[in-house]
Amino acid sequence: MGYFLGNLGPKVPTRVPHAGVEQITTDRFVHPRYVPGDRKTEKPVVQQGQCGRRRVVCDRPRRGASLPSTEASRPSPSRLAGVSISLRRRFRALPDFPVDLPGFDPATAPADPVELFLEWLDHALSAGVPQPHAFSLATSTASGQISSRMLILKNIHEGAWHFASARGSRKGRELAANPQAAMNFYWEPLGRQVRVVGAVSLLSAEASALDWAERPGADGQANPDWQLYALHPTEVEFWQASPDRHHIRHRYAL
Repeated sequence: MGYFLGNLGPKVPTRVPHAGVEQITTDRFVHPRYVPGDRKTEKPVVQQGQCGRRRVVCDRPRRGASLPSTEASRPSPSRLAGVSISLRRRFRALPDFPVDLPGFDPATAPADPVELFLEWLDHALSAGVPQPHAFSLATSTASGQISSRMLILKNIHEGAWHFASARGSRKGRELAANPQAAMNFYWEPLGRQVRVVGAVSLLSAEASALDWAERPGADGQANPDWQLYALHPTEVEFWQASPDRHHIRHRYAL
């Protein structure tokens, strides 16, 4: 229950509230809350508190009585629909992509998706995209409950895309139960996305320990729970936005 803040003028007139509700009135606030009535007399009790507070305690609610309904305070379905329409229009009015987007002709794309990815990564670096190696990693439980989070790409070696995490984390547990994952890189200034999907395997303990030791701020302490993973893609899709909304997709099935 929040406070109603008044001005610094006269006190708010004290009114006896509904049964079983205490109303404390001061120069600054009115705060209602439930307080039981006097057990002996079952009559309203008036007490004079400190700092000029006046407290009115009303009768305990009789058996079967209920406090005032909150139905009237709930927004109507028509109002909720109006909010939804307003929000949809607000989202529609937001800018999406810059006008001066780079071009992309899939006919000129190399046969190796890693080569095209590194080319796009260089463009992102030149354009000043912050952390262009950051991506969203989606994993799933064995029953299909999906979760996602942001990570950074560690390496690409022999066609496998490397990332790391603790085996005891949620993604680590999900990868142990369902070793499949999807990466999504997004470079908004260029209107580009890269999606990578495939099976995930564990790399060696030595490689995981080396990755932990090379992390920024490493203190030399070992972390046996740290794991380096390799995603082996079965699909890599490159997506280029276009100002005319005729967006371009180029998909590699591996």
